[in-house]
Amino acid sequence: MPCPLFRPLDSEENDLMEKERDQGSRRYSDLMPHDLCRAALKGLVNRTDVPKEAVEYIVFGIMIQEVQTTNVAREALDVDFLIRDAKQAASWLSEEQRGFHLGIGLIASGQMDVVIAGGVELLSDLPIRHSQKMRKMILGLSKAKTLAQRLSLISKIRPDYFAPQFPVPAEFSTNEIIGHSADRLAAAFAISRLEQDEYTLRSHILAKKAQDEGLLADVISFKVPGKAEEPTEGS
Repeated sequence: MPCPLFRPLDSEENDLMEKERDQGSRRYSDLMPHDLCRAALKGLVNRTDVPKEAVEYIVFGIMIQEVQTTNVAREALDVDFLIRDAKQAASWLSEEQRGFHLGIGLIASGQMDVVIAGGVELLSDLPIRHSQKMRKMILGLSKAKTLAQRLSLISKIRPDYFAPQFPVPAEFSTNEIIGHSADRLAAAFAISRLEQDEYTLRSHILAKKAQDEGLLADVISFKVPGKAEEPTEGS
């Protein structure tokens, strides 16, 4: 049973939502994850009284890693407001939450006093890979020593070699996606769909209330360099 306070979107609202989604995807498509990390670090440093030289460790988690910059925290440090020296370090983790746990552990154990922990995701430019067959062929070409060996490898290319491999938001071992996992968890605790919808609606209402009351003033806005359009409220 759906939540009675919800209603389907009309055609105009649906078109607006699709437009916002499309603009958002294009707006961030030229960025890399560490660009967002850098903006977050700069905003944090500018808004707090913590001396920059006191920061001992910075850790950022990321689920879908960009193949060229897997260590997003280290790349984000290459800025003028945070000097990269021997005292500072950076790392990446597969989950943002683990970054917070690591920071808490370093402070609680007395190893460090000041740690910055966070997470980043950028889904506007996914790391789409060649198929495994194509990757094996390319690696084989790099090891081939003669023209005959290269031509032999190239002759084995078939149309399915060109099928791209997209990142999948699922567990590798079980192939379970987040939605299925959430459904199983809700069933285990006997949480109905109506209760889930009501809780979702409550979260959005409270978020809008907090925004209207100025309680989200610490949210750092981000403008994509070279892009004229700005995100609209609620997008």
